[in-house]
Amino acid sequence: MKTMSREKFEREFICPKCHAHGATTQEVNVGRAVAGMFPLPASRYFAVSCALCGYTEFYLLAIAVRAAETAPATGKLAEKPE
Repeated sequence: MKTMSREKFEREFICPKCHAHGATTQEVNVGRAVAGMFPLPASRYFAVSCALCGYTEFYLLAIAVRAAETAPATGKLAEKPE
């Protein structure tokens, strides 16, 4: 994934669980053995973890890259609920 896209996720992510700002990101490869334990197809994923509580969301890497490339420069990844 492009570095700028990862930095944007890390900087603009708002946790849906604790509403903290900021995250860590990592690319994860899910093999067939792991895919057998979880309802995930064997593929590459982009993991975004809340920097405060550790809540983690997984995105298919191919889709995350396309979304980052087509997102407006001023768009936010998530909005803080009121």
